[in-house]
Amino acid sequence: MPRSTLYYRPQDPPPEERALRERLRALAAAWPRYGYRRLTALLRGEGFQVGEKRVRSLMREEGLLLPRKGPSPRTTFPGGLPPEGVKNLLPGLAVTRPHQVGVADLSYVVLGEGVAYLAVVMDLHTRKILGVALGPRLSQGLTLGALEMALREGCPEVHHSDRGVQYTSRAYVERLLGLGVRLSYAGTGRPWENGHAERLIRTIKEEWVALREYRTLAEARASVKAFVLEVYNRKRPHSALGYLTPEAFSESLLKGGGSPD
Repeated sequence: MPRSTLYYRPQDPPPEERALRERLRALAAAWPRYGYRRLTALLRGEGFQVGEKRVRSLMREEGLLLPRKGPSPRTTFPGGLPPEGVKNLLPGLAVTRPHQVGVADLSYVVLGEGVAYLAVVMDLHTRKILGVALGPRLSQGLTLGALEMALREGCPEVHHSDRGVQYTSRAYVERLLGLGVRLSYAGTGRPWENGHAERLIRTIKEEWVALREYRTLAEARASVKAFVLEVYNRKRPHSALGYLTPEAFSESLLKGGGSPD
């Protein structure tokens, strides 16, 4: 064995790298579902001069890379029919301003006493969640509650969802048509055509709900609303917004800033 190998002692990393690794571990612990791109954005926001490749390499060394996800269970159950002739209006549509397109979806949250159901409405341009509601039943009132909350922020020109019965009910459709909103629906059995809302639901469940246990509907409702209003909209950097938060991106538009695209 070479003498250099026998007497080799690993050197401690420089203070700058130790600080970077410590902060990366802390952020990964606080946000266990964040990948290397979003963690890079958080580190840069704190003043670290680091690139995505470096962060990914450090995450691999620290055992922080996320495992590959398997398929998600189906949570949408079609049951109603949209008005005749209504199709998916999003293909080819350039979304360039707030309140141009609102997207909506449903899911569930496991409770100690059963399940609760979750409805959301998001502005497609700013990625800001405008409406959220949790209830004990998968009902028309649940989706209308999220819609009414969203309408207090502004009325969309187009409303897009899947063809579930809650979104094609008479009350829901007439509420939107009465405001002059154009209806848009994903094709039957084509959940990817409502992909933005599907990904939003996945984010809420993976980054927040899955890391907590809720005994009651009241606990779940308070927790999810806190995540939506205080974390997702205000603190969570979004890749589609150039790693700005939805609130920061909305403020940049008011100041005359453009889309990151």
